[in-house]
Order: sequence, then C-alpha cells, then structure tokens
Amino acid sequence: MPGIDLVNNDFPDTKDEIDFNPTQQLFMEAVFNDNWQINMDNEFKEFANYGGYRAGKSFIQQLAIWLICSIYPGCRWVYVRNTYDELKDTVIPQFNAIFLKYNRYKYVEHSKDGSHIAKFYNGSEIRFRSADMPEKLLSAEYDGIALCQGENIPKEVVQILIGRWSGTILPKKMFFNEGNPAGTWVKTEYVDRTKEELEADNIYFLRCETKENEHNIDKDYIEDYRKRNSDIDYKRFILGEFVGSEDVVFTEFYAERNVIPVIDVNLIPPNCKKGIGGDYGQRNLATFIWGYKNYDGDIIIYDTWGAIRQSPQEIADAGLKYGKQTVIYDFSCKEKDRYGISEWDRIQDSGLSLTECSKVDEAGTISYINSLMKQGKLKISENCTDLIWEINNWKYPPKKIGSELNLKEIPIDANNHYIDAMKYFIKWIEGLTSTSPEAIAERKSFDRLVRSKPRKDFMSYG
Repeated sequence: MPGIDLVNNDFPDTKDEIDFNPTQQLFMEAVFNDNWQINMDNEFKEFANYGGYRAGKSFIQQLAIWLICSIYPGCRWVYVRNTYDELKDTVIPQFNAIFLKYNRYKYVEHSKDGSHIAKFYNGSEIRFRSADMPEKLLSAEYDGIALCQGENIPKEVVQILIGRWSGTILPKKMFFNEGNPAGTWVKTEYVDRTKEELEADNIYFLRCETKENEHNIDKDYIEDYRKRNSDIDYKRFILGEFVGSEDVVFTEFYAERNVIPVIDVNLIPPNCKKGIGGDYGQRNLATFIWGYKNYDGDIIIYDTWGAIRQSPQEIADAGLKYGKQTVIYDFSCKEKDRYGISEWDRIQDSGLSLTECSKVDEAGTISYINSLMKQGKLKISENCTDLIWEINNWKYPPKKIGSELNLKEIPIDANNHYIDAMKYFIKWIEGLTSTSPEAIAERKSFDRLVRSKPRKDFMSYG
C-alpha cells in the first residue's frame, strides 16, 4: 500500500510513509484501495480489531476515520467509548494530539449539551459520545460508527447505534470496533463464529499481539508485564487471546512461575512435611493430589490421581501409591448408610488414614492460594496436567447486564475436583484450620440449650 502524506491531500505520496505493523497493514488494505478510496473489492462493512495492549489498534482505527472524513466530504461518524470520563480523558485527547495539527478540522465543545465534535472543513464530522449517555446517540444518522474498547460497551448500546447507522454519503457504511479480549458480546460476535459465518455477515475480524508493535513501545514493556502479571493476563493482554480472565478464579497462576519439571519422589527430603489432599466422588471424580512443603517454605504438588465410580478399596489403593501418608479428605462421605457405615469408614478400613478437610471461608482460601501463586510459593509439577487444566478453567459465573455490583464470590461448582483436593491439602499444610460440621452442629445445639435454660440469678424489675 502506498505511503501517507498527512500534511497534503496527496495521500498516495510516499515521502511521509507510516510504518504499519502487520495487523495494521491488513486493516488498512481491507478498508482502502491503493488510491485511498474505500475498498469496494470486498463486501466488508464491519471491521473488528482485538488483541494485546499497545498493539496500535486505537491509532489505526483513528487514522482510518480521519482519512475517510478528509476524503469524503459531508460524512458523519460517531465515536463511542463506554463512559464519559474515559471519552474525554483518553479518546478525544489522543485523537486531537495526533490529527488536529494537520488543520483538516476544528474541535468544538458545547458545555450546555456536553457535545464534542470534530468538524472538518469539508463538511464531515465526528461526534464523540459515551455509552453511559445513550440518549445522546439518538439525535443523528451516521455513515460510520467506531467503538473504542468495544468489549466494555453494552450490547444494548451497540444495537441503538446500529439503528442510527443509515447514512448514504460513503460508498458503503462502515463500522469500526477495537479493544482487548474479553468474555462479553465481542467474543460471541467474533471469536465464537467461523470465518465463513463472519464473512456472510460482512464482518472482517483481526486479532493482534503486542509484539507486532514492538518498534513503537519500550523494549522491556512485554517482559516487564509478564513478570508482574498472571499467566492468564499475559495471554489475554499481550498475546491477545480470548481466555476470559475476568471470570477465572486463579488469576495469579503463571505457568513459567508456578509449573516446574517432574519431581523425582526419591529425592524429596525425608523430613519435609508431606501429605495428600483428597476429594470424594462417585459420579464425579474422586481425586488425590500429593504434595509437600520444602525447607524454603514452598508448597510442591508433585502428582495427581482421579477416577470415577471407584470402590473404597480402589480409592485406598490409589492413595497408597507413595506409601502411607496423612490424607486430608472430603468429609462429605461421612454420611452413614442404612447399615450405619459410611464411605469414610470403608476407605479407612481399606488402609488410608483420613483427616477431615477444612471447607469454610472459600473466598479467603482462594485469595490465599492466589497469593501463594503470585509469590511463587506454590509450585506444581508439569505432570499434574488435570490439576493445571482446572486451575486455568475454574471460573466465577458470568456477569449479567445490570448485575455488576455485589456479585457473590462463589465460583461455579464444576472443573474443580483436583482443585478441591489441592485446597484441602494447602489449608492443612499451612495450618489454616476450621471447625468440622459435626462440631458446628454440636456447638449450635449447646448454644440453644444455654439460651433456653433460665438464669436463676436474673431478676426482672419490669
């Protein structure tokens, strides 16, 4: 594609060529032809560009809009960000800092109605609006729509915009959308659909990584981010992957920090505190994790086991893989059957020494484990693939529109059988104790008895 002279109208002039990164180049080639006219060789009307931080997504979108408004007199665009504060603090200053000096438009603010408009001297205009003031989106018809951080803009607002997308000035209507990966409507709209489905709806979808734009950012930016953030965040905000970290429970898990080579069990120091965490299941998985605490205070998990529909003897045999150790086990299997015997009893009779796990304070336990992960104090052997998979996939319920506040800190009860075993083990080895259900029930019964017993030394003067 020819270079761009931002000062003159001779856009094919190569003397001031912008160095596009690979995704920016693809975006511009899809939007424009070699003569800097809107590309009519494709049927795309919607252009979405999602990926890592600092990948140049906002710049290339703003450049395309500025060019279109400069080339096509009288066209009208609306540029939307989620909140008014974000709009006036980021989008507008960024746009004006780059383009106002080229004298194609004047920027106008009206304090009375809060409008912000880039009025081009050829009659085109860009109206800057925020999604938290949807009533201001209803007053005009637009040839083009642009979303900044589209993942944060409610789908209902996007639908309002689509309803105003009826201008006729451009050769075809244009809808630009950029942002970072998230599990909102953009994932359903772009990521979860096939290329053929997207093309059938005239959608051109791009994904980009931060490293594509390395020549425009600090040389240590990517490595610094990786050191300071979780593996999930690195994948999402640097590699541009849609991993849904906004719902992931263990946000501080980072493979390069928390996953280690396979442990030779014969080399585990004999005096280290060792144990097994276990979660009971029949239709669901019964699981074990084996771990110890080394002399540096690091918690090491070196093996796992899991199976469904196992007999007490099979569960006990699995737990004895590395010899007899303390097993911190799920007390839900203590309920006795009609013969007065529980699965807990049967597993113990088969050779395992069981200790009741602690199940209270789920939110506190999750926070504690996240802290261990972030400090590099929890390490998991790379052969524990099922546990690692659960850590990367255990999530909170997705947010629903209108329920962003006061969300319950309770993860989904799925993909967590190895995690439960890990939690029981960590709380035990770290000395984080809790009261068993039987003790709680007994205490409540005692409290009721005390409250119901009349006090002999109490005299009423009423």
